[in-house]
Amino acid sequence: MIRLANEEWITEAQRRYGPRARNWRFRCPSCGHVQSGEDFIALGMTREEAAKRFAFSCIGRWMPECQDAFTGGPGPCNYAGGGLIRIAPICVAVDGKLVFCFDFADEPLQPVAVVAILVPTVMIQRDKLFRAEWDAIQLERRLRDLQEQCDRQTARSEAILGQAKRWARVAKGRRACL
Repeated sequence: MIRLANEEWITEAQRRYGPRARNWRFRCPSCGHVQSGEDFIALGMTREEAAKRFAFSCIGRWMPECQDAFTGGPGPCNYAGGGLIRIAPICVAVDGKLVFCFDFADEPLQPVAVVAILVPTVMIQRDKLFRAEWDAIQLERRLRDLQEQCDRQTARSEAILGQAKRWARVAKGRRACL
């Protein structure tokens, strides 16, 4: 992963594509699709919306049809760089926060071969691990819910049993009076 200050990242983009951000081109690290801010604007987004997305999420997320991320087919796909699985190779420091960005389409800062190796091995394994952890969390929640149901049933049963014992004492007392 390459780390840059925001000013360095902007300087690199302007050197490659000029001062207009809508002309900057980025490559999705999941599917390899090349996109620019102009592509997002062509989908009907405002300049502000396009600026928030075109270097961070594949354009397929906003298209009627696209492939799923990490499937290996041609793009565009539905990958988002700000999600749980971050394979975006560029990390930019913006106002004290780290923002993960796609690499430039022309003259990438990160060699493409490295990203291509990481996607099918490390990231898919992380996804499987996340799913296993998520399943374990869901099972723990279900077990906790079942335990709470059992506790409520036990409390109800104890209350009914206590009431039955009281009625039995009352009935016994009445028999003694006869």
